[in-house]
Amino acid sequence: MLTARPLLALSLAVIAASAAAAPPEATQPLDQVTVEAHRQQLEERVTAFVSKLAHPDFDRSLRRWLVPVCPLIAGLPQVQGEFMLARLSEVARQAGVPLAGEKCSPNLDIVATADPSGLLKSWRRRDRGLYGDAMPAEVQRFLTHTHPVMVWYNAAEMEAGGAPLDPASMKFGTNFIPTNHHPKGTRIQFEAVEVFESVIVIVDLRRVQGLSYGQLADYVAMLGFAQLDPAADFGSAPSILQLYSAQPAQPPPGGLSDWDVAYLRALYKTEQASRAQRNQIIQMMVRDMVR
Repeated sequence: MLTARPLLALSLAVIAASAAAAPPEATQPLDQVTVEAHRQQLEERVTAFVSKLAHPDFDRSLRRWLVPVCPLIAGLPQVQGEFMLARLSEVARQAGVPLAGEKCSPNLDIVATADPSGLLKSWRRRDRGLYGDAMPAEVQRFLTHTHPVMVWYNAAEMEAGGAPLDPASMKFGTNFIPTNHHPKGTRIQFEAVEVFESVIVIVDLRRVQGLSYGQLADYVAMLGFAQLDPAADFGSAPSILQLYSAQPAQPPPGGLSDWDVAYLRALYKTEQASRAQRNQIIQMMVRDMVR
């Protein structure tokens, strides 16, 4: 007859043997838990990042290029200007931004100058439509906003399917209100979307010293292909936008990060008319970065 102590020892031996004989698959659920925890943490960080990039008005679509982009670079030596142009084209192809051919009318103007204020004043005198139909107060805020790289976006509304709105079908006072003749009558989509007509990027040469031309080109690409606030606080996101973030949490990368490329790619691949586009962007970015 077995005593209690040997019986206990025998039981422990059986348990130990069973554990040793357990198939490797028994540990996989723990790996899966680790992966899911990592994904959840990444999704939280990406959500915070996208909330900083995308404007807070959920009643408007996110702006992007619908017509092909035709960049023009001025104020840099020829070699550096050609380098920046080639880099912009490369980023556009990576992100799915439509690009114009060699002979095109510029709609993305990138100007480097040591006197941004003087240049913009003289430019405005030559082109009264430089700032589209923006209110004077909005233009004044732009002109007095000091930042090493300034950006101005001119945008227009179009039907969700890409057709232009009719500008002369409804009159209010002395102004004509653009009208959508093909509404979809749904709450899950915008009836009209906002697209870039032109973008102006002004680089203050006095305040970008120490940057490589690669960093500058990638920074300009982010501002030129998506509507962003360059002075926003991007938290701990590893982004080229940390170059001049309000409170940079870490040294910025030497060029576009995986986060930057993933955001641009998602912006141009998700459905612009969808009211869920922001969430679609987040999910696409997370999916791309956990592969």
